[in-house]
Amino acid sequence: MSDLIFETTDATFDIDVLQSELPVLLDFWAPWCAPCLALAPKLEALAKQYAGKLRVVKLNIDDHPETKKLFGVRSIPTLMAFAGGEVQDRASGPSILRVRVLAENAVGAFPTAPMVVEDGTVPTVTASLSFHGHPALKDACLNRLREAMLGVHDKPSNMAAGQNGRFAESLGVPEALGGAIDILYELGRRDGSLPKARLVALYEAIPIGVDLGYAQMALAHWLLYDRIWGIRRHVELGPGQALFARIFELHEQELASAAYSPNASWELLARDAIAVAGVTQPVKTYLGDSNDLPGRAAHLADLFEPVSAPLSRINVVQLLLSPPRLAARDYEAFVGWSDQEEAKLIEIKANCSREAMEATGPRVKEPPEALAEWQKEWITRLKQSLEAARELEPAFWVRADAWQDHQNKIFADFTEAATAFILTQFGQISKTS
Repeated sequence: MSDLIFETTDATFDIDVLQSELPVLLDFWAPWCAPCLALAPKLEALAKQYAGKLRVVKLNIDDHPETKKLFGVRSIPTLMAFAGGEVQDRASGPSILRVRVLAENAVGAFPTAPMVVEDGTVPTVTASLSFHGHPALKDACLNRLREAMLGVHDKPSNMAAGQNGRFAESLGVPEALGGAIDILYELGRRDGSLPKARLVALYEAIPIGVDLGYAQMALAHWLLYDRIWGIRRHVELGPGQALFARIFELHEQELASAAYSPNASWELLARDAIAVAGVTQPVKTYLGDSNDLPGRAAHLADLFEPVSAPLSRINVVQLLLSPPRLAARDYEAFVGWSDQEEAKLIEIKANCSREAMEATGPRVKEPPEALAEWQKEWITRLKQSLEAARELEPAFWVRADAWQDHQNKIFADFTEAATAFILTQFGQISKTS
């Protein structure tokens, strides 16, 4: 730990954070968390920049779990800004820009010059020729896919490349497109809407020796603006809709110009997106469990910043499931279900899970055989609890099952639509190449 960053504990938290005379930027982290370690140099730079104005404090959640529980931290890195002993803002898995905004807001200081946003977690579109222009490479890829016995945890992109983690390097196809097809295959595998033959057909449709960067950008545009599935259609009137109008305008400029390059407008837009997300995010309770339902407002608020970027930098893998999730959370589109009933269903399942845990006992971590036996027992107990809950309110569960069927159909329809769109893109590029 540097001289500029302080370490706090469960025992000293009140003094180090709540009683601090300076605003505090608190980092919940753990030594095994790669994103936490990647964030450390940025926090060091902020601590140096705001020395004497802001106190940067870290808390290891493994060594000091009580504070983590107190503030309902469920994932790391999570950063929280404190002033006068009160939480002013928080962010989980934040971008570098989001961290800077937290610090700026905490001390009331704003940059006078545009900041260069460097975020290595966002895949960018790079020029590369599919299959490196070699038909034999495509044939080998297809043969591997046809012969592969794809299990539940296997990624088709790894099978196609012949090795793990080198899809783009091996095949010259953007990593994001491989990841998107992986997700669609997993969705389709569950309901049978995307069998292996259709997966192979997707790869067969990839033209040889072309730059597929535009196809990645087109997919991002489709996920955002499609008339049926686009995320934009779920944004209600207000600051969120005004923000999306600005994002759309810049995206159209990007698609229209081959010489387009990102400019400072995107940083300003991303900062505004962070502010809009703070306004539209439903209120959460940080002392204990969140009281926020899995509704569209919360999900959309989380999307504002990630989509406030050029199409070429939008992570389509992370964005891919947002359209069906938003559609599946539209309670108004399904007669007989409401957010209150969704809250009730969540509570029932949580209670059943706790009952199963109490009956099974503490989770066994090892040896693997003991863990497998524990999981089997827990699942049995959970099913028993859920069956008992069904017997108490059969009419409610009839509606809940119908709601689940409705959600399943949405995901199946989306899988079909997204697969068809990607096939169309490959076909159009093939004709023009």
